[in-house]
Amino acid sequence: MGKPGKPLEDLVKELPPGLRDEVRDFVEFLQSREQNMALGVPAFSWEGALRDLGSRYTSVDLQHLIARWRVEAPRTTDYEQRTLPGPYTEADKV
Repeated sequence: MGKPGKPLEDLVKELPPGLRDEVRDFVEFLQSREQNMALGVPAFSWEGALRDLGSRYTSVDLQHLIARWRVEAPRTTDYEQRTLPGPYTEADKV
């Protein structure tokens, strides 16, 4: 970040109304996160992210898939490239 310029309030006032709404949402998010961190309350922002897999896989199937990824997959941080195969058979489980 560079040297201080205009006060934050002035910068926000110059934004169009839609962007001001985004700034408000972001500030409320930061306040909520800070409050949760102070209280030691987990955010659970990931909750429900895999809900659509519930009809295709059991939790045990997913545990086996993760174990297999750990052993077979190259070390990568690009999790988007990993795809879920069809439902498992007993031979696929580790």
